[in-house]
Amino acid sequence: AYNTGDRESTVNIERIEVLKGPNAILYGGNQGTPVGGAVNLISKMPESTPFTQLGTTIGSNNLVKPSFDVNQPVNESVLVRVTGEYTKSESQNDVIERNNYNVNPTVKLKITDDTTVTLQGKVSRWEGQDYQGLPAVGTIAGDFKIDRNLFIGDKNTPDSTSSLDSITANVEHKFNDVWSVNTKAYAANSEFDEKVQLNYYNEPKMGSTFMLMNTRVFQEQQNRSLNADLKGEFSTNTKLIFGAETSTLDDKGFMDNMMGASGVQFIDLTNPIYSTVYVDENRDLWSGEVNNKTSGVYTQIQQTLFDKLHLLAGTKLSKIVVDYEDNFGADDKTEKTKLLLQGGIAYDVNDNITLFTSYSEGIKGVGWANYTDTPKPLESTQYEAGVKF
Repeated sequence: AYNTGDRESTVNIERIEVLKGPNAILYGGNQGTPVGGAVNLISKMPESTPFTQLGTTIGSNNLVKPSFDVNQPVNESVLVRVTGEYTKSESQNDVIERNNYNVNPTVKLKITDDTTVTLQGKVSRWEGQDYQGLPAVGTIAGDFKIDRNLFIGDKNTPDSTSSLDSITANVEHKFNDVWSVNTKAYAANSEFDEKVQLNYYNEPKMGSTFMLMNTRVFQEQQNRSLNADLKGEFSTNTKLIFGAETSTLDDKGFMDNMMGASGVQFIDLTNPIYSTVYVDENRDLWSGEVNNKTSGVYTQIQQTLFDKLHLLAGTKLSKIVVDYEDNFGADDKTEKTKLLLQGGIAYDVNDNITLFTSYSEGIKGVGWANYTDTPKPLESTQYEAGVKF
């Protein structure tokens, strides 16, 4: 899924974890198991001690970014924390102005000494003129120069928007000193609406004149996932995990290129005078929908021997269903079930040096796309060996 809404904000992030490779066993959902890596954003959680933090950032191009972080326990069993941030900024580029915000409420409920329920919400918005960049010809190539601060298109082109609303529920229960269970449910709706006078093309004989076309790209997603795992941590330096997951990602959108006379203009970008305003003709030049359904069961064991040798082995039976259709008549469906394998060995030579090697596999569906043939899931295999200092 795309990271929509106020995606650059870090006001609700405690830390960021990056894992290389497919990571096939434990990390799935949405479109399936990662094939190239996983970036895990750890959210800020409620704490038992109350505090309030207020801040702001002020910068160039009239940047103003106030933020807050309020942590207020109701009692020993109910903890509440809310973070939020608003950003207003302009740009070195003509006419561009951004407005975005996000609010992140979290409630942690201690049901019993062994059971905890955490509810996380997110409301995130972004809006502003869409900046498409500048062409290579006229900047780093060609015999003419375009103003590096130029915004291509009529300054009255409507704002593009992006939004995300999500909620996460996480239930943790500890049976005893060895066994515990963790269940997480996630639901999100997101939307992206881009409006632009697109720099469509330029030919050498046209010099500094470019063809601009009114264009709109719209996309919306519904994301639902459920994951549960049972974990055992033994005194013999052994960790064992059994888990299951299921998820759906409904991803649809459309693209309009207003190719009629009312939507096309030829502009000299060294002296731009825009004669055509942005108008959405609702022609629905192309529209499509991709529905990804994933499910899987997995197990993994991690063992440490002699305090120096670390072993990892796991497997996951993963099923991917990709259902695609568009307004050109395409109606294709793909199902694939695959047994994924993962293994790794790490040896601590001393406190500073570790030798390691690993093998992992991945499979995932593909989000919003214009397929020309039957859709297929992405698959990957990774071998790795190295020295870590």
